[in-house]
Amino acid sequence: TTNLTVMVLSLLLCFLPVIIGLIVLKFCNIKVTHSLIAVLAAIIVILPISLIQFFTSSFRIPFLLPTLNVLLKSFLIYGLIEETLKGLTIAVISPKIGAKDSYSISQNAALALFFGLTLGCFESEIYFISHLMQAKSWGATLMYKPILLRMVTTDFLHAFCACISGIYVYKWIHGEKHKLFIFTPVLIHTAYDFFAGFQNNLKFFSIAVILYAALKCHTILAQKDEDKSIAA
Repeated sequence: TTNLTVMVLSLLLCFLPVIIGLIVLKFCNIKVTHSLIAVLAAIIVILPISLIQFFTSSFRIPFLLPTLNVLLKSFLIYGLIEETLKGLTIAVISPKIGAKDSYSISQNAALALFFGLTLGCFESEIYFISHLMQAKSWGATLMYKPILLRMVTTDFLHAFCACISGIYVYKWIHGEKHKLFIFTPVLIHTAYDFFAGFQNNLKFFSIAVILYAALKCHTILAQKDEDKSIAA
């Protein structure tokens, strides 16, 4: 009964934010077809991300300290690879769905945020199912509360990082060239994953990273057009 309840809750955490996001974007005057393209893009991107995570689950360099191994994996796998794939996807689809002419920077940011949220929801569900199967194979009991908390925070993390990339891409399309725009979400995601992996109070720094990401979205969105220097 407990497993079934948690499974239903995990599915709600996966699909409910996506459904709500589709409704909200409709009220933001974003075409439903464009929102669905964002969903499809998230599904496509999550496939290589999941495969990379699977094949690098035991990634470590023998001569490095455990903490440095965690930091390196957080940077290479979760920061650099994931955020680069997301940023490039946003850069490809944004001009196709109206960032150049039709949508304002706020609408483009909302669409990018929705793309990231959708990707985060799907990744979280895969994360939950893999941990549930692993626990069953070991005959262990899955710690549901930390798993569900990680799922929720990861959704927000992906949403805000994608939003940052979306804003930078929009500014790039409109003539503001920020060559290192991808490194802002990369570093944010790296910091989040590094702190989230701790089992002590250091894990709460991951919440601070998410709050910083949200603040960063607001800062670069509100920044005046004449300010060409956006700090990474």
